[in-house]
Parts: sequence; structure tokens; C-alpha cells
Amino acid sequence: MIRRAPPRSLSSLPAPSPSLSSAVAAVAGAVLVATVGAGSLAGCSGRGPPPTSEPPPQAVTVIEAAAPAAGVSADALPRKDSKRKGVGWYPQVAASSDNRLVLAWVDADRGDVRTATTAPGGSAVEGSVTVVDAEGACGGFLRFSLGPGDAPLFSYVRQDKRLLRVTWRPADRAVMKAAGADVDDAPMPELPPLNTAGTPVAVGQGFVAEEVGYGDQIGRGSALTVDGKGRFALAYYASDDRLRLARRPADLPAFGPQSIGVLEKRDIDVARGSIRVVTDVAVLHDGTVAISYADDVVTDARLRVALLPPGAERATIVKDDDGPSITLDGLMSALHPRAVTTAGGPRLIDVTALDKSERAVFVRTLDVDRGAFVGERVRLVDVDGVAVAARAPAGWLVLARVRGEGGGVFLYVVDEKRGEGDRLAYDVRRVRLGGGGDQDDAWLDVAVRPDGRPAAVWYDAESAALRLYAP
Repeated sequence: MIRRAPPRSLSSLPAPSPSLSSAVAAVAGAVLVATVGAGSLAGCSGRGPPPTSEPPPQAVTVIEAAAPAAGVSADALPRKDSKRKGVGWYPQVAASSDNRLVLAWVDADRGDVRTATTAPGGSAVEGSVTVVDAEGACGGFLRFSLGPGDAPLFSYVRQDKRLLRVTWRPADRAVMKAAGADVDDAPMPELPPLNTAGTPVAVGQGFVAEEVGYGDQIGRGSALTVDGKGRFALAYYASDDRLRLARRPADLPAFGPQSIGVLEKRDIDVARGSIRVVTDVAVLHDGTVAISYADDVVTDARLRVALLPPGAERATIVKDDDGPSITLDGLMSALHPRAVTTAGGPRLIDVTALDKSERAVFVRTLDVDRGAFVGERVRLVDVDGVAVAARAPAGWLVLARVRGEGGGVFLYVVDEKRGEGDRLAYDVRRVRLGGGGDQDDAWLDVAVRPDGRPAAVWYDAESAALRLYAP
């Protein structure tokens, strides 16, 4: 039995904003308004799917597609007998401060990590696609984050060498420093183009790759973020069932010649990772690192959050074991720290997670200072498939790949409003972005621009292409 959360569990969400609603409504059609109590949402189990609409063609853009063989129309792709794997594996999207969208993905046919940036406020790629790394077969478990000055940082695995890498661009140090990052802007040494004994290497178009670790299936379930000083935090599963954290030592600049190749790595938890686990990492304002993940044991997975304050020798592990003895909870999770609005106020993180046994996405609230979940978890949307979530100005966005008849890629828009008394009102609707509902990969991502408009990217196996929804 899933207990519904009282309204107080989401009481600190931002006040409703018209920006997201108007942006999506322009392409989503009719909106259902449902007033419900006790934190339950319209569109939950037993209520049927929420209103569904189709976006206009111009709202969905093909960023890059698999190149057809000579004499074959691109419309004929993919062909089931083709050896082409496609373009757009492990897609990522982030919104820059000037309302651009920065994308990262893997071209599985070439074995390249690639990135591109749209024009401000638009969906068309500005300039050309940039190659981050083309050395060997690389790109497994790709994660991506924007640092100070909107400088990009990437983590991924070079599969043929079983190496986990963090990759950045030395030319970005100037904008990072101007934005307040702790970087060393001295000239970089000349780096070899090939990996030798774990040394940093020059890769792609002006990038530097640093080796984090080595081993079978290293990097699965990884997550990457960059704080305001430019210091990255990379969480990942090692090859021996350990969740680890890699960071730059605090006494060194975040990036620069004296820091390159020097990393501080520590064990966080003995936990089993798998290729189906999607984790998240966040650095709070005081430097505390939070990691959401799951201990995945075939038919049982449980959400956990690790909290590592500055200077602490060990992380505090917060478990959410209040439920069935066997569950598949937390296989895909994300952290959404709330702003501290009063001096000395509680530090709260909303944690969204996919529970595959319940076939739904839930949100629960973590009190960082107490090291415990508070209130009850709230069911956001029903999803028979995979899903990721992002905080929106007035509620939540959930991007899901739904299986079965009528499946496909859907963007669920959950707007929270205040009703009378303790009652909560929600607008719940979804936009059908494309097909591919029979896939069970987690190759999709969602973000919100500074102006409140949503953005979603996903790998479309039917066309072997990377697609972007940016109304």
C-alpha cells in the first residue's frame, strides 16, 4: 500500500508560475485541472491517463541521425538488418544562463562523444557539432554538466580500454574564472594524444581527458555536477560493487596545469550498480555532497541517498526501506535541493525516483540536517517504462518512455497550485513526443530553461536519431 503524503511534504515548492504552463499549453492543447487531497495526483493509478496531445512538427528537432549507406534514403533508416547502432545514445541536455540549450550525446556508429549548443531561446544548433572524444570506442555511461560560465564538463567510459574519464576544455578556464571559479589559468603543458600509464591526454577538438578509474563496467550509474567554484563531483559504481566519489583535492585549483590528473577518490557505500540504474549528485551551498542511487540486486532495488559533509570521513547513508520486502524502487532518481529561505532554516532536498514495481514516479523529501526522509512519498505520475524528472517553475516535468500499446515518449507536466484550506490542486497533462515505447533504455533527459520553457532529448530507435523537444 502506498501512503499518500500530507500537503506539507511539498509545502516549500515554488509558487506557481505562468511561464511553464503557457509554454507547454501552446503546444499541448487542452488542460485537465483536478483538485485532490492528501498529496495524490490526477493521472495516478486507477484514474486513467491524463489528457494527451501532439506537439506541432516544428517543436521537435532531429539534432543528428545515423548516416544512410550510399544510395539509401535517410527515410529508410533504421533497417533491422543494418549494423548501424544509431546516434543519440546517453543523451543529455542542460540550459545555459543565456537561455541556450547545451546537448551531449554518443554517436554509437563512430564511437564518439559529441556536443552542440542551440541559439538563445531556440532549438536549432548554432554552429557545428563539436567532437569531445573520438579516441577508440568511447561514450559509455555519458554524463554531462555545466559549470561556472556555462563551461561544459563530461564523464564517460572508453569501452575498449575500460577507462572512466572526466573531460574538459582548457580554453573554458577564462570564462570559468570570470564567473568566480577557482581555476589556474597558467599555460597548459603539451599532452600526449594517446593514453600512457594513466596520464591525462588530449582528445577531441581542444579537450583534455583525465583518467578516473579502470575496470569492467566501471562508470555505470554515474552522475556528475559542478559547484560554483568549478569543482566537480563524480559519483560512479566501480567494478567491485562499490559506489565511489571522485573530486579534485580542496587545496588545488579546480582546473589547471597543477591540478590535472590529481583526483581524490573515496568509497561511499557498498552497493551493487547496474546499467539500468540512473543516479544523481548535488553539492549544497555548504559543500555537502548528496548522492541518490540504488542498491540493485536483480529483483530488488532500494533508493538510498548518501550525505557527505565537508571534512567528514564517512558519508551518512539514508535508506527508504518503508515498503514491501521486495521492490524495484530508485532505479532512476534525481535530486532537487530547495533554497533555504530563512537563516538557519531546514535544508531540504526533494528526491524523485522511479519505482518499477509500482510503475510510477514518486517524490519524497529529505531533511539534510536530520539525515532522514520526512513526510510520505507522493505519487507524481504512473509510468510503465523508464522516466526522469526535473523541477519546473510551478511543479514538475517527467519525461518517460512508456511501454506497451499506446506507448512512446511522453512529457508529463505536473503543475502544483494551492486550493482551499489544506487541499492541493494540480494540472496534469502530457505531450506525446514520439514512438519507441518498446525500448527499455534510459536514454532520455529533461531540463527547464531560465525563461521557464521545457526541453527534452531522447534517443529514437525508430529513426536511429537524437531528437530534441524545445517549444
